[in-house]
Formats: sequence, structure tokens, C-alpha cells
Amino acid sequence: MLSIFFAHIMAVLKLITQKNMKYTIVLIIILVLSACGFNPSKQNENHTKTLTASDTVYDNDKTDSPALMIVSVAPNYPKKAYNNMLEGFTEMEVVINEGGSVINAEVIASEPKGLFDYEAIRAIKKYKFKPAIINNKAVLTKMTQKIEFKIKRSK
Repeated sequence: MLSIFFAHIMAVLKLITQKNMKYTIVLIIILVLSACGFNPSKQNENHTKTLTASDTVYDNDKTDSPALMIVSVAPNYPKKAYNNMLEGFTEMEVVINEGGSVINAEVIASEPKGLFDYEAIRAIKKYKFKPAIINNKAVLTKMTQKIEFKIKRSK
């Protein structure tokens, strides 16, 4: 980590002497972020938890207080589908953790098959939920979510 830090410093000093301020600013930002321990590969760790046999995942409708969506994110429309004016849906079974984040998403149905799945999963992993509650404690829960892909037509 220290060698990366010094490599960034040397690059910044080199660019300062070349008077290329645009790149200098970018490298200073990278330097600060790396010094703070920023690691973009760790940003989505809470969405990729591997469930184990010891994890109890409750059906959402069998909890005292079911998980409720509080933030949804619109998916990107796949270019191929948009260009061909294709519409459809992806239905997924999602697991929501005790903090209200989606930690697992599995496609259970889609039409046209496979066309919208990638963008639907990307979007659902950004959703936030009020976690499900059993005996006044937040619990892992599973539920189905359907994302529809419709092209907005101007009138």
C-alpha cells in the first residue's frame, strides 16, 4: 500500500512540473482516496452475501412485520431491447438482510427469457427495504419482486 502511495506522489509531482493541471487534480483525488483506504471493489459487498445452511430466511408474508420497499431504482433499458421496441419483465426471488439491503437475487421468470435479467438484477440490488421483523428483531427474509420493462411512448 505504501508503494502505491509513493507512486501516486511521484506521478503528481511529474504532472505538476508539466503544468497539466487537469490530470494533476485527478491524481490528487486518487491519492487522497487511496490514502483513506478507499477500495471500489468493496462497495457492493453487502449485495453478494453467500447464504449458508445455518442462515434462517423467513418468508416475508410469515413475519410479524413484513419487509417493505422504501427505495426503488429504475433499471437501465437494454439497448438491444429498446432498439427493437421489446417490452417484458423479470421476476426475482430476493433475500433482504437485517439492514434492509438485497443480498441475493435469483431470476424465477422472465419474458423474453434472459433479455432483461441482467439490468433487473443490477437495479434490485440497489433497492432498500424496511427490514422484516419477528419478535421485535430484524430478520433475513425472502420475497418476490417483479420489474417491468415498458417503453414510454410519446403521444
